[in-house]
Amino acid sequence: MAGKKGIKVGKKKVVVGKKKKGGKLGSQQRVVSGFGVAGGQGNGLDMVARSHARMLADPCRANLGPSTYPGSNGAVVARFELDEILFTTSTVGAVVWAPGLASYAISPLLLLDNAPFNFQGLQGSAGNAFLASQTAAYRCVGACMQIYFPGTELNRSGFVGMGYAPASTITNYQLPISGGAGNTTTVANVRASQFHTERTPQNMVELKWKPGFGDQEWEANITAAQQVATNAATIAGRNCITMTMSGFPANTGIRVRTVGIYEYLPQLGLGQVTTASNAVITKNTLNDVLHSLDKTGNWFLETATKYGPMVSAAVGYATTLMV
Repeated sequence: MAGKKGIKVGKKKVVVGKKKKGGKLGSQQRVVSGFGVAGGQGNGLDMVARSHARMLADPCRANLGPSTYPGSNGAVVARFELDEILFTTSTVGAVVWAPGLASYAISPLLLLDNAPFNFQGLQGSAGNAFLASQTAAYRCVGACMQIYFPGTELNRSGFVGMGYAPASTITNYQLPISGGAGNTTTVANVRASQFHTERTPQNMVELKWKPGFGDQEWEANITAAQQVATNAATIAGRNCITMTMSGFPANTGIRVRTVGIYEYLPQLGLGQVTTASNAVITKNTLNDVLHSLDKTGNWFLETATKYGPMVSAAVGYATTLMV
């Protein structure tokens, strides 16, 4: 590899460094491999990590595969979708969604941004009904929330906000923790923590989920959509998606679509065969995957000004090039 000689990747020859005096390659040497760029801070993403990256970047369309979570042996991977209209009697509203718990908390009837309320409406999100009744344990490996306006173009008004809420922020939202009555918050308070706001979209706005360290843990079987707000230990370490809406017409609501990809362990007695032989071998962690995705830009946010399928394709390609 001295001089301008290189190595071959497919049919192309890649120059990886120039020889310095003394016979050593320069400090900027980076060897290109089929799975990423080796050198620097790591060895790129292997095939399992690339599979996980695609499921995070494109939960609606990505091929299902293994994740980088520890202890994936024996897990079944499935995609779920739920489409519903919320806040049909309100003109403002807020949602806190924990994909790792397959449930979200919503605000009650509200007409003003600064009206105090408790997050009381606990509902199941995509996959909740199946995960609650057919699995022994589960965890989310990719998810997204999409917001649509269901009314006419003539009546489209107001604006929406989206953001992330780590467990510490959830506590600051003052949800009713551990069965307590909880204190009040406002839609304006929730919006203050969000990084994106835009006019109520003509088509849709979508936010992809970024897992927290607690989302890598298996969640025990749930019997109802209850764990977003009632158990502080359950929410610890998890990342949530938040959504706020203000100024939309009364008696219209907002269409909310949630999509989640879950690994689950089958429940006994339902005819599903369980196994621990399909070992998942990867040298990468969740942090490696998120680090590579973040290098592609704002992969987690799609609006009417972005090309969703093109963004997904670009992420799929870029994860083979990024450390």
